[in-house]
Amino acid sequence: MTIKQQGGIFGRNPSFNDLDAEQVTVNGKVNIKSNRPQIFLHEIDRTDNNARIEVTGDLLRFAQVDDANSNVVPRVTLEMDTGNFTVNDGNLVIGTSGKGIDFSATSGTGTSELFDDYEEGTWTPDPQDSSGNSGSAGTSAGNYTKIGNVVHATVYLDNIVTTGLTAGQDFRIYGLPFTAASLPQSQIFTGDARMNDVTFSGNPNLAILDATDYIRITETNSGAASDFVIVSQVASGSGDIYGSITYMAA
Repeated sequence: MTIKQQGGIFGRNPSFNDLDAEQVTVNGKVNIKSNRPQIFLHEIDRTDNNARIEVTGDLLRFAQVDDANSNVVPRVTLEMDTGNFTVNDGNLVIGTSGKGIDFSATSGTGTSELFDDYEEGTWTPDPQDSSGNSGSAGTSAGNYTKIGNVVHATVYLDNIVTTGLTAGQDFRIYGLPFTAASLPQSQIFTGDARMNDVTFSGNPNLAILDATDYIRITETNSGAASDFVIVSQVASGSGDIYGSITYMAA
């Protein structure tokens, strides 16, 4: 069916051509009865950028078609008997920040059941001291994946140069893609670390204190308080720090 606009599709004089459906009723609605009803939307002066809406069995399908209403490329499909929705070609784009997929229909006691973010990217670890002075590294690289408010980040620093850093201050790694969330009781996130030419005691771990935007290296000893690696413990020019850490973002 083709609807020609004369005074607007909802104007006074719409006309109907190519009525190849079995029955068309206009009475506040358009009722198309056919074995395979279709609506072909042809945009004037555009090529191969037309739309076809059709019902096939229990499927309601939206497709892109050419000017001849052929070369069908299905875009989205709704299964009317199950309610399942399929994106056949393309991405499901959330167009408004803070919106996403709402799981509130499921049972649970959480404060939020909205899945509103996913991101992959890279970041550049920046070796610093507690005063904000920056060193350098032969290679400084990191990757991250953010799912909701949970961030998994990797750290790769080799041949760290500590020139310009204060020897007795904590060694820190800045540049995280997201600041850590603020949590009750000043919680800490930890991850595995592998190091070369770094002097430490006990078991070393990457650590992020909540509400901060940097990594430190903890030294955990049995029967003693934990401590942090300081600048002088990293051999300048040859010290390496590798690892990964998972934390909650603000």
